[in-house]
Amino acid sequence: AVAPGIAPATAPRVQTVSEDSSRSGASKASATAAAELSRAKQKTKQAVNLEAAKQTAKRVAERASSASRSPPALTTFTAFERSFHALWKGGKGGASPAELAECLRQLPASSAESLCGFVGDCMTEETLSGLLLATERSMLPESAAEGAALLCHLRTVRRFDMLWMFVGTKEKAAVGAVLSAAQAQQPEPAAAAAIAAAAKKYGVKG
Repeated sequence: AVAPGIAPATAPRVQTVSEDSSRSGASKASATAAAELSRAKQKTKQAVNLEAAKQTAKRVAERASSASRSPPALTTFTAFERSFHALWKGGKGGASPAELAECLRQLPASSAESLCGFVGDCMTEETLSGLLLATERSMLPESAAEGAALLCHLRTVRRFDMLWMFVGTKEKAAVGAVLSAAQAQQPEPAAAAAIAAAAKKYGVKG
């Protein structure tokens, strides 16, 4: 028999074990949830890093592809001629207008003097014809002013007058189209005067 006023000794122990078990279960559940959250964050971070790496690789590949399509820097007019005729092929090549324009931009055409010095005495009838026709094909309509500037400088190269005597109606039509398109853009007075002078030299309307 239990003496009056004395509680059973085992009762508090049962309650303590139950509470400890509950706390232990809650702690384990919290730890599991934290671990799952950490893993989820890690996966998200890895996915973001992977996507960033893909985008970087894509940009690098695009730059490399663009560089491989761009013509190399040319230091002589003979080298330019080889590069140009490989694209132009008498007007029957498969080069796009953008590729032709990029090739033409290899010419140092910032001034008539720089172009004359680069060309020297090497301009030929075939090359002049190709340059005139390629300028129309590649520069119109967006880059008419740039094309007109090139034509203005081309008329100053050595032996131009003699070479111009052998060009046909297609070349003259191409020159007229480029100069007219540039003049229609209402350029600055100095540029407009240069275009008018070039049109007179070529014998076309501009």
